[in-house]
Amino acid sequence: MNELMQGAWARRISWTLVTTLLLPLLTLALSPRPSQAQLTRIPQVAVLDFGSLTGPRAGGILGRQATDAVVVEMTRTGRFDVTPRSQLAQQIQDLGLTLPLDNIGQRKLGQALGVDFVATGDITNISFVENPRRARVTLSVRLTDVVSGELANGAIQSGISPAPAAGFQPDDDTLINQAISNAAFNAVQTVNNYTLPEATVLNTRDQAEVILNRGGRDGITTGLEMIVIRGTDRIGKIRVTQVGSTDSVAAIVDQGKGIRPEDRARAIFALPGYSVNAQGEIQRTAVTEREYTPQRRRQRSAIGTILGVAAAVLLAALLFRSKSSTDAVGARVTARAFADPSVLNPLDPTAARVQVDFQQARDVPTQNVMEYQLFRDNTRIAVLGRGQSTFVDTPTLAGAFTYQVPVVTEGRPTDLEEITAAASGMQVGVSHRYAVSVLYTQVNISGGDEEETLYRLTPVGETGALATPTARPEAISPTSEINLGNVRFTLRTPQGANEYIIELATSPNFENKQTLGPFATQFTSAPIQTGVFDLRGRFGNAQQLYFRIGSRNSVDRPGPLEARRVGTPNGDNFIYSDNRSFTVVVGPPPPP
Repeated sequence: MNELMQGAWARRISWTLVTTLLLPLLTLALSPRPSQAQLTRIPQVAVLDFGSLTGPRAGGILGRQATDAVVVEMTRTGRFDVTPRSQLAQQIQDLGLTLPLDNIGQRKLGQALGVDFVATGDITNISFVENPRRARVTLSVRLTDVVSGELANGAIQSGISPAPAAGFQPDDDTLINQAISNAAFNAVQTVNNYTLPEATVLNTRDQAEVILNRGGRDGITTGLEMIVIRGTDRIGKIRVTQVGSTDSVAAIVDQGKGIRPEDRARAIFALPGYSVNAQGEIQRTAVTEREYTPQRRRQRSAIGTILGVAAAVLLAALLFRSKSSTDAVGARVTARAFADPSVLNPLDPTAARVQVDFQQARDVPTQNVMEYQLFRDNTRIAVLGRGQSTFVDTPTLAGAFTYQVPVVTEGRPTDLEEITAAASGMQVGVSHRYAVSVLYTQVNISGGDEEETLYRLTPVGETGALATPTARPEAISPTSEINLGNVRFTLRTPQGANEYIIELATSPNFENKQTLGPFATQFTSAPIQTGVFDLRGRFGNAQQLYFRIGSRNSVDRPGPLEARRVGTPNGDNFIYSDNRSFTVVVGPPPPP
């Protein structure tokens, strides 16, 4: 009877939660979404004449027809700026290049033309079907990135000539031309619909690996190879080794010119039948498949999201009672940087802190939890007991702690092993990924109602949060008499911060404050001097103004701890300097 009551209550709770969740989600799914204007620059493309991998029949004229068909379809989309053929031919002549171009020649040509990509391709197959007779042509289309020399996009697609009208049979050349046109349409549509995953380097570790600001939600996968670019220069190469939902870790395969934070990483596109050797020579082979479409990240529909949420709620309510029989997902983690209010010195790294908060594992009953194991960058740094949900990380963290891991005997985790480890302090000015693993018990009931206790540890990869601990910024000037029509600020930002704001107010508690920024910044030991601000008319007749600097790393989500919670009056999600003030004087307006 007790188990029946537990099941009945679980079902009632499940359906109540599902109903509560479905209503707002349905509203969101059915409401119209406003369109957003695309403000990005249209990529410039130079299209070289296509070749043939099917024999002399497809060479020459048919290769030119395939090129023209692809150019027409690219232009028609409005998303490619195609270089005119005459300009392309003249540049090839000026550079003294000989067709077909190898990979180095393509990069030389692209850089001379100032384009983003060089498009090449081949006719890889021509065949016919009967009753009625129709042609089928397969095209391989490739876009080479001019900066890196790597493939950036591509497709292998087929086109079939339309069925002829009754009583009319076109000749084979006409059928092939029609099929080429349709294959070009399909190939360009495929290229147009695919976006190569890109990311920004957040930080490097010991020149061996990097942290990226994109993860599984953005199409990043384990094993993905990416080139690293800075401006128009190829810097190096990385391979993704660990993937979180919103960030990832990659090993440095080629250090090149030295990878550093803020560099861009772009995935390398792979297309069957195409490769480039170390000398830049291109190998092309006719692939067996008639079509190749790059896999896109699956987009979940609103209805699918609703069903997924409903299923998750049902699963959470039904799977875990006091007697559990399945693995849990774990705890959701939030990590936020802040400055210790007792350390007021600017740029002092000992002030840096990270507060790690996590929700109790919803899919594990509280009485089943044994301990929470806290990880920083995949290394355990602390153990928290049942009921605890907050931890503060510091640069001086030290000391030994003990954690437990399940021991598998005869294929079942029926025992625990105690392990002692030493904690070490976090590195200031570096982005860290925090995660929590839950150690819990799972009770199974055998056929004879005999209970068996198993020990489970949720995987670290299921949760994670990024935070960048930094010191306080420094507000330097102005500190004397200032004309509000000509105000310039001098400041320093700490290592690890890439964004700052300036807050001004008429009182030291910063009520009714006004904010300038945010402004992007890079770490430098020298003071930063801002441009000139005209603040006239913004503070009434105030004779004295107070100002302070707030800084943070903009990639942190959700960002630093709200500063008013740690002693900064009316502070927001920034790490603040101490207050400075200056006297307002009336003077002539600034020169135009």
